Amino acid sequence: MPERTLRPSVINFQADRLEEAAKQRRPGYLEAVRAASTVVSDDLWQMPLEDYQRIREEYSYGGPGTELKSLLRKIGIKATPNCQCNQRAKVMDARGCDWCEENIETICEWIKEESSKRGMLFVKSAVKLMVRHAIRRARAVASKEYTDG
Repeated sequence: MPERTLRPSVINFQADRLEEAAKQRRPGYLEAVRAASTVVSDDLWQMPLEDYQRIREEYSYGGPGTELKSLLRKIGIKATPNCQCNQRAKVMDARGCDWCEENIETICEWIKEESSKRGMLFVKSAVKLMVRHAIRRARAVASKEYTDG
């Protein structure tokens, strides 16, 4: 019988590497990691794997899909194992801001479809504003002008 490997429930990291890692992330990353971490020793910190994955995704430089997911997460809408949200966010990131602007109707249809599956209200004008905001944030991040807002 093959040996099963359990995924760790926590991640350990060296405190001195945190500031270097923060340079590769959006502003606020360092504070979020510190808030979610426990100091184990002078140089060793630990955090729950789930928090690490959430923070890593939330503060990564991605693109318009990543930014849209971040905005949706802030209002309590998260990707689930059964939805296409992560796949579609990757498509948006890969194709870029210009494609997303040109295909905002398609993106709105994706969101409408998922809203229907979840039994959520869909307001197209609000969704368009959110998608446009995600595109602006992605462009700002790409030009290093990003501030959370």
